[in-house]
Amino acid sequence: MMHWFEGPLAAFDTETTGVDVEQDR
Repeated sequence: MMHWFEGPLAAFDTETTGVDVEQDR
């Protein structure tokens, strides 16, 4: 859960979970 923290865009491309990214967005 620290991946999107460093880079939400990068995490979305790698994890592409759509959960943490939406929270950040």
